Amino acid sequence: MSEPRNGFVFYQSWWTAIVNLPRDIQGEVLTAIIEYGLYGETTDNLKPIARTVLELVKPQIDANNTKYENGKKGAEYGKLGGRPNKSETPAKPQENPRETPKE
Repeated sequence: MSEPRNGFVFYQSWWTAIVNLPRDIQGEVLTAIIEYGLYGETTDNLKPIARTVLELVKPQIDANNTKYENGKKGAEYGKLGGRPNKSETPAKPQENPRETPKE
């Protein structure tokens, strides 16, 4: 990630999975998710359960960050005025015969 984010999406399903863990593991998991969501960083010294939960959550955070970055690109292009108007249809017919010439 190029720059720290101001926020990220935290899903209720993640909390449903985390709430049943022991308190010390909950804190470690939540801290790891928050650090990864905001800064894109992880620590190597996580307990195995915390590392497992983080690995399950990381793909969704990455996908959300990709959507966010692509949305910023779209906003930049939108500021340029959008798609140009279609050109008018030519007044005279083109050189496309309706029938195939017989040779």
